[in-house]
Amino acid sequence: MANGRTAVSFRAHVLAVAFSGVAAAACACTGMYAGRQVSEDGTVLLGRTVDSAPWNGCHRYVVTPRVEDVPGRVFRSTATHFRWVLPDTTWHYVGTPAVSTMKHGALDSACANERGFVVSGTVTAHPNAKILEVDPFLPSTGAGEESLPGLLALCCATAKEALGMIDVVIAQCGHSNGEIYMLADKDEAWYVEVYSGHQWAAVKMPEDKVACWGNQFMLGSFDPASPDTRHSKDLFAVAEKAGTLVRGEDGLIDLRRSYAAPLRDYSNFRTWFGHRTFSPSTAGAYAEDRYLPLFYSPARKIGYRDMFELMRSRYEGTDRNPEENNLKMVRVIGTTKQATSHVISLNPSLPAPLRGTIWASLANSEHSVFMPLNAAITRCDEAYVLDQTEGDYRYDARFAGNAFRRLCALAEQNREWYGDGVRAFWRDREDFYFKRYPDLLAKVVEEWRGDPVAAAERITVFTVDAQRRDFASALRMFDDLMWYVMANNRIEGDGSGATSEPKAPFLP
Repeated sequence: MANGRTAVSFRAHVLAVAFSGVAAAACACTGMYAGRQVSEDGTVLLGRTVDSAPWNGCHRYVVTPRVEDVPGRVFRSTATHFRWVLPDTTWHYVGTPAVSTMKHGALDSACANERGFVVSGTVTAHPNAKILEVDPFLPSTGAGEESLPGLLALCCATAKEALGMIDVVIAQCGHSNGEIYMLADKDEAWYVEVYSGHQWAAVKMPEDKVACWGNQFMLGSFDPASPDTRHSKDLFAVAEKAGTLVRGEDGLIDLRRSYAAPLRDYSNFRTWFGHRTFSPSTAGAYAEDRYLPLFYSPARKIGYRDMFELMRSRYEGTDRNPEENNLKMVRVIGTTKQATSHVISLNPSLPAPLRGTIWASLANSEHSVFMPLNAAITRCDEAYVLDQTEGDYRYDARFAGNAFRRLCALAEQNREWYGDGVRAFWRDREDFYFKRYPDLLAKVVEEWRGDPVAAAERITVFTVDAQRRDFASALRMFDDLMWYVMANNRIEGDGSGATSEPKAPFLP
């Protein structure tokens, strides 16, 4: 670490008091990754859907400013008794937290800071019961997805620094649930699995591979001597004590078979569908109990649109598409419980404060829009920042998240007649971002060399204006679609002589 002023402080202060009734985030997300050698624009891509209860959950876009040389501050989780003493200087970062009255804690979800470090957290995963008998989770006092992403963004300048902090935080304070994090900086990206109260493992993600996974631990054969792995001190001892330690033919521990719960259709079909989408030749026939590799070579370069559409997917082209096959209980990737989704792009060629861009959507991405949030922006539009801090979670028409959520809820009542037009409108808006954002970023980079304050303001003004336009579009489309629904409220068989289908699909 460089010095005591800017480096991560590993001083911890945990208030270990009894705590009951903590509301844990009911999350069930899907993770994605593309290395810089196989992405269309040469950047690292970290993707995740944030699927949480309640189904009407609302996230926000928030800028946390840098704090310089202020000792004695303590990071406090708003959902548990987890506490951590902060270093004197903490970094400016952009995050996508939940509304406070959802009672999930900050749940920052996606973070990009001024040092060029980004974090996505988390995809929930499940250990086997015998592991938890030996090393149970600490839901009241441990760190977790509600607190750790934001804490890492505040304190860390590199992925390795974040791995070091994860190690110390979990060793001293424990962890609250089974989770998977992703971390990246200009040099490398890491995948981190947390299995129990104090056990975790991480691997460096290959630059020439992609990944997609559901709610399951994915690491198999694990070499602790490799420079591309990290792990907790007792990772092997806990599995041995639990009687679940499994070694492969290579003599190395198989983490999936040692730590994970049995495979389930619920998550493993999403993992298989990721293979089918990114690299069809690797997928093969689906089997619920078949372990698939975490990383694999894609059939072609992967871009933002590929990840966006995979996040919106409802297994089109398979026998599990709910609409085509009249299925009632299928866990799709593009689920209506998405509260927000993101693809974080890390561009190593840019100045550190500009390297990270969070392409974020609110509500179900199927009928919402991904917009770019650069780490250097200094503010967001008020509709995206508003929070509820007291009482129970409730509808508030001023919140951008609610505007997108209600549009999604209406569009998804009939995807063909209501939803396709909404989805096409937002795709056009994303095409606008794909065209304009790289040009804007080039101008900002050039201006940054002489006047970083003016450059940050340039990209901030673009972002705030874009947010206002998208918010206004969501409000207008809801009203237009509601009028369309009213005008075409055709109930077949009610004696009116109407058919159930409108004359034409909704077009914004």
